[in-house]
Amino acid sequence: VDTNRDLLLLPQGVWRQTVSSWHKGMGQTNMDRDDSDKEQYYQSWNIDPFNKWQFGCLNQTNMVKNFGFSDTSKTHIQELDGALFGAGETTVFMITDFDTWAEQTKTVTGEVYDVTTDGEWFYVAHGDQVSAYSKQDPGDQLTLMDTYDAGPGDHTMCVWSKDRLFTTSSNQLYEVTGGTPELVYEHPQDAFRWVDGVEAPDATYFLGGAGDKYEVHRLTVDDEGTLLTPTVAVTLPEGEVGYCIGEYLGFLFIGNALGIRMAIRQDSALTLGALIETNAPVYDFEGQNQFVWYTNSLITASYYQVSNND
Repeated sequence: VDTNRDLLLLPQGVWRQTVSSWHKGMGQTNMDRDDSDKEQYYQSWNIDPFNKWQFGCLNQTNMVKNFGFSDTSKTHIQELDGALFGAGETTVFMITDFDTWAEQTKTVTGEVYDVTTDGEWFYVAHGDQVSAYSKQDPGDQLTLMDTYDAGPGDHTMCVWSKDRLFTTSSNQLYEVTGGTPELVYEHPQDAFRWVDGVEAPDATYFLGGAGDKYEVHRLTVDDEGTLLTPTVAVTLPEGEVGYCIGEYLGFLFIGNALGIRMAIRQDSALTLGALIETNAPVYDFEGQNQFVWYTNSLITASYYQVSNND
């Protein structure tokens, strides 16, 4: 926002010295070009600029538990029934004591790929199975409730959506809610792999691809509740290898090897926004209040170092 001082001392076209709000966030490298946004800035760490005319700090974080997984492993977590459920590598865990952070664990066969929940059970896609767990009496025990098998291929994804449990086997998409796998769709490419799915207000969306070509499929039901054949809602630009898809307040978010794209639902299609580049692939999203958080496994050193030499 221009000030009287700028107007009096600086001729038109000269760079501005004062700005009073940065509520449109970071990502703009130059503020003085004709198409620059006066309320966006270049870069920050651990800062909340999204209230007009003020800066604030985001909540401080600290490590409360080290599960001993390798640095390259993905750890999936989900709050359920007052407990923290999670899975990584070949281990499923549950934490109910948030003073000691002691965990109960179960070992699964094959690599853990994905997790989801229906609000009662915690589902884990691992190897060529999906296993369901819950917290059971006596003593709030981590308990295996059921196992689903949709075929010999790795079950690289699971999602609970519209009162149905979906998973995959190679290039095939299955519904396994009733225990008997029902084929929903088989992609024509043998090398195609489904990587993630999400429930949205109008449909269930699935992300998958082969090589460096990824696309989002949209799955709906007819008036009788029968699943229809999924259709391609949008194709990511070539080279944007997809890793995750999330939904918050009706908007879809796609994490890929280069960063984030937001998508707007329009009838049966998705319209992609501009790529928001990140310094590491994005594997998950979480919407809270006015923010959509994303995972970042390569946080810049500037995040940790706070100094003032004045």
